[in-house]
Amino acid sequence: MTQNLGGAEVVWKRMSEHNTRSGQQHVVFEDGVDAGDVIQGGLGDCYFLSAMAVLGSKHTRDKFIFLNTDDEFMTCGAFCIKFYEQGVEDIIIIDDFLPLLFGTEHPFTNTGEDSKEIWPILLEKAYAKKYGNYANIEGGLVDFALAEMTNGIPESMYTKDNQNLEKWWNQIFELYKQGNVHLGAGSPSHPNGDSAVSDMGIVQGHAFSILKLVEADGVKLICIRNPHGRGEWTGDWSDDSDLW
Repeated sequence: MTQNLGGAEVVWKRMSEHNTRSGQQHVVFEDGVDAGDVIQGGLGDCYFLSAMAVLGSKHTRDKFIFLNTDDEFMTCGAFCIKFYEQGVEDIIIIDDFLPLLFGTEHPFTNTGEDSKEIWPILLEKAYAKKYGNYANIEGGLVDFALAEMTNGIPESMYTKDNQNLEKWWNQIFELYKQGNVHLGAGSPSHPNGDSAVSDMGIVQGHAFSILKLVEADGVKLICIRNPHGRGEWTGDWSDDSDLW
């Protein structure tokens, strides 16, 4: 099956009918789950990808119902993916037909350098089916996407309106240490959208994963990740900062 996407031809093929960039066969998981497995493509669903990147191995594998091995998948050719809707399990069934741009590249979410692990592409397809199509999942909030994947309670904090950042940090840091929270962040909107970048390297109007919180010698640091997998903070405590 072929379609047209922005003037380029998109071919839909079964997972077993195409290989990775290095010629290997795709697998669902390999060597655990890592934020680096998630690379944003041509779809504006950075909020969902940022949420997906902080799920961790347990919650990510929990999305795939009755999947024990890749051999089981290859026999079946379909997946049951678990989301939540207002606290109730919402099971989405997808097949293994995946879009390929120019017959070789995934037009939406990509997966790491070798493109072998395909779990992010499958989760994105299931989320798109949940809302009708890929176009319907462009634009959203990280906290709500996390709630739909973990059955947690979403909460947003706006730092520009928060006069007690010390209290805010202490609350979040304690939850983070206990492993009770998944975190994401969003940057201020901009007329130029995510093509605008701040002086310190932050893409504007964009969602980010929060991978780590660290406090040492009174210094509070937050490690964030752009789902595009590129770009870097250039302010205090960046690689070239004198503060180190």
